[in-house]
Parts: sequence; structure tokens; C-alpha cells
Amino acid sequence: MKKVQAKAKVVEKYNLNAHYYVIKVKILNLEKFPTIQPGQFAQIRLDYSVNNSILPRPFTIMDYNEQDQTLRFLIKRVGKLTTYLQNVNVNETINVLFPLGNGFTLSNNSLVLAGGSGVASIILLLKNIISKNFDFDVLVGSKDITLVTFFKKEFPEINAYFSTEDGSAGEKGVITEHSLIKSINKYSKVYACGPEVMMKKIVSLCTLHNVDCEVSLENTMACGFGVCLCCVVKTIYGNLCTCTEGPVFNSKHLIW
Repeated sequence: MKKVQAKAKVVEKYNLNAHYYVIKVKILNLEKFPTIQPGQFAQIRLDYSVNNSILPRPFTIMDYNEQDQTLRFLIKRVGKLTTYLQNVNVNETINVLFPLGNGFTLSNNSLVLAGGSGVASIILLLKNIISKNFDFDVLVGSKDITLVTFFKKEFPEINAYFSTEDGSAGEKGVITEHSLIKSINKYSKVYACGPEVMMKKIVSLCTLHNVDCEVSLENTMACGFGVCLCCVVKTIYGNLCTCTEGPVFNSKHLIW
């Protein structure tokens, strides 16, 4: 699969709250936009002239527009690079390497689960599922209403399910306690994106009910193409790099 290393201009950026924000970039001087699968990611790096002490970081490609040659990212501020990007100005440039990793495999009769910043991983997935006219349900869980509101703006036509820890939207509690989870065995496939503790619970339930499940892992990645070996995960096939063999894995292949 072709990867592109390019400069990108920030064309839009807005905060959802103090911690989450959306950033949209336009890829510059690119003849042909590559094919992007839902679940793939990009490595973002600053120009060394701006700051040469901040390592590149991976971010799920939340959405893209091939005609405009733009990428969108939903980012949570957790460190130096994400703090810098939250304060970047429109028209500033960054460096982007994409698309990286492997994506989801589409299936009918699925349950799509996203916890917290895992929402970024399901936007493009849902658009692809919808384009196939597949049946699905989607459940989004978060601490408060912020990401619920964002999701509703992205998909106002979807009758989605929600859970919030503070009870501000949907059922109160964590996503794995939502009433929809009790009927997980009625689905042919489950997609899970979010905190590891959430995904392990979902994988356990899918294993119990013999439901196929794909999870998107959020490991530290410095290079993005299997050289640095800092994103290794244990699988039934041995130790594999999340950045090249993932970030999407069939849960049956993981040793957790």
C-alpha cells in the first residue's frame, strides 16, 4: 500500500472542550491521493525548525476528502505534540506520513463500539458501513456529553446509543455496562475502539458468545512502519508491530 510523506497546511481547527479538538489539514503538492481504509492512521511530525525535540505521534485518520486532499483528526491533548497542535494557527504547516497500518474489514449486522477518543476510529468506519447499506448499531461512551454532541453532529441521521459516566447523555455508567451489551450475541461482528480495559471486557464477551470482534489498539509508535519496535504486541503468531500488522487486530489473534 502506497504511503505518502508530505507537508500539510492546517485549514481548520476547533476545540470541543479543554481536552479534545478537531484539526483538518490539506496535503500539499500531492499528485495522487492514496486509498485510505477505515482504521488506518497517520504519523504527524513538526518541522525541525519549529521544535526538534518532539517525536512524531500516530493519530487515527478520522475522515478524509480525496477531492480536497484533506484529512481530519479528532485529538485528545495528552503531551507536547498534542498540546502544540491544539494551539497551532490556521495556515501553519506540519509533516504527515500516511496512510499507515491496516484497517477494519467490513461486515453486515455489526455493533460498533467507541469509548472516549476511540470515537475518532469509528467515523470513517461508519461511513463505509453506511455506504454498503449494511445493518449496524453504534454505541458511544464517554465521561460527559462532549463526544456525544460531536458524534451527533457528524451523524445526525443515525439513531445511536450513548452512555456517559456523569449521566449527561444516554445511560449513566461506563460503556461496558450499557444495556445494549447484554444482547451482544445477536451481532455477527463487533468493532471496539477505546481504552484497553474496555476492549478487553468486550473481547471477553465476544469470545464467550463466539462473536467475531476487531479491536483498534492505541500503542506508542515512534516510526509508524515497524523499525523502532516500540509498539510490539503479543499475538498467537508471535510478537507483531501494531503499526504494521495493526492497529486493527482480530481479537482471536491477540494474547491479552
